[in-house]
Amino acid sequence: MSKHEPPTKLDTIGKAMWRRLAPLVDLTSEINVVYLHKACEAHSLYAKANDQLMAEGFTITTKLGGVKPHPAMQAQITSDTRFKAYCKLLGLNEPTTEDNGGDPFDEFRS
Repeated sequence: MSKHEPPTKLDTIGKAMWRRLAPLVDLTSEINVVYLHKACEAHSLYAKANDQLMAEGFTITTKLGGVKPHPAMQAQITSDTRFKAYCKLLGLNEPTTEDNGGDPFDEFRS
């Protein structure tokens, strides 16, 4: 495997993010390879949780008829936090609104 090729264990979403971020990271460092892998896993989980929320809504009905937040919301929040943390460890800064003229995370959304 070339250092710029994604690990086979990543899913399609994770591999796509790997291909976007790998050229920006020093992959001669083994810890950076691990961090990038973890960042790509987190991004994939975020995208899947987001898709689930879009399909099923942001709340669920309990057995007793109450309403509570969809469990995928916590998965989305946690994976977003992990993604940002690993990117920071890799020295990747979040783009600012001024840099791209819009939402600072547009480029990381699938």
